[in-house]
Amino acid sequence: AGLGVRSAGPALVIVGSERAPAGLVPEEAITRPSSLEDVFVELTGEELE
Repeated sequence: AGLGVRSAGPALVIVGSERAPAGLVPEEAITRPSSLEDVFVELTGEELE
């Protein structure tokens, strides 16, 4: 569906999940707003420690 993903510890971040078509992200998924860390990783490909 063209959504970016990244590892976030034991979780998986789906960048842009709020724009995903209905049914693409499981209803039981825990969602949160994107953070500056998400943006940094998306732009640079590097992980913050």
